[in-house]
Amino acid sequence: MTPSIDFGIGRPQALLLKAALGTDKAEGAAALAAWWQGITSFDEVHGTDSGLFAQIYANLGNHIPERQLLARMKGAARHVWLRNQYMVADCATLVGTLAEVGIPTMLLKGAAMVVAVDQGIGLRWMSDCDILVPLESARACVRVLAEKGLTEAQDLTLRDLSLVHGLTLHDKGSGRDRIDLHWQPIRDIGANSMARAMFAAGHPAEIGGQACQVPAFEHMVFHAVVHGTEWSPQPRYDWLVDTVKILRRAGPGFDWDRLRRTALDYRFGFLLAAALGEARRHFPDLVPQAALSGLARRPVYFERREVEVRRAAPSMRTVGDELLVAAQKARRGSDGALQRSTLRTAPAIYRSLYGPPETAPSPSGS
Repeated sequence: MTPSIDFGIGRPQALLLKAALGTDKAEGAAALAAWWQGITSFDEVHGTDSGLFAQIYANLGNHIPERQLLARMKGAARHVWLRNQYMVADCATLVGTLAEVGIPTMLLKGAAMVVAVDQGIGLRWMSDCDILVPLESARACVRVLAEKGLTEAQDLTLRDLSLVHGLTLHDKGSGRDRIDLHWQPIRDIGANSMARAMFAAGHPAEIGGQACQVPAFEHMVFHAVVHGTEWSPQPRYDWLVDTVKILRRAGPGFDWDRLRRTALDYRFGFLLAAALGEARRHFPDLVPQAALSGLARRPVYFERREVEVRRAAPSMRTVGDELLVAAQKARRGSDGALQRSTLRTAPAIYRSLYGPPETAPSPSGS
């Protein structure tokens, strides 16, 4: 039985998915028309709903009969294309600067989708440049980018590397976000084996003429699902859009066993099973039923509850919910912790929430 989670994908989102990713143009146009009937103003369209406009225009083009709707989709596509032109050039500058000093880089999220999946810059919005570097190169990376005048200086300590998974570096002149630098690809996984595995399985690529790497398709799906399925105040299902496009791009060469092993190794089997089940609900021929086997068979109470908490608004979470999420994060905090039971992570959870236990001060004087 496939695990079921409410990912917030209702009828309006299903219609937009068919318009954006459906292979039958007539059905896609009909789905878009049905969606449009329920919309009174573009101002009420947010999140992934509006983020799909460029993809819809690329898929349907002049099959969109409503002129106002066609103009809006075409305008969105032009805006994404123009914005991404600047983002690709900026990302290439950063990647090239790091390559000059021998620091390898791997593109993540939108940049990886543009380069490895879409193979064009007009479909998926790039909000910034997400780059993964080896843990041992992170501090040097921050220093080099600042010395070259590309970002503001940051004092990144060894302690910081263990506390957070990455750092947003701002443009030195304008102060705008310029690069999301990661030394761990996913916030909830502190074990360095994840980044090492991604670099080992990555593929050579280039962005703006600069050499880099992109993740294996299986790691791209895993990253999209884990990163993209947390609660959002707006409709968010970009993880599903990316997953569909990645699977189509990979074709029969997609390694379902690698995806399964990754999900189980990092205790995200239940989440991946639910997410792939959702993808299969909308695109039945894309995800084989066999791909879901083994992901959620073992006892997964903590994984299921973690997904439910992650999907809930922060204001609705209890202290117990936060403790459970902290426990799961602690279990992924290192390669050694991945082998321990939840109970054995209790001391680490206590320290993460309250700091080291206080000790009585030593008496002074005689």
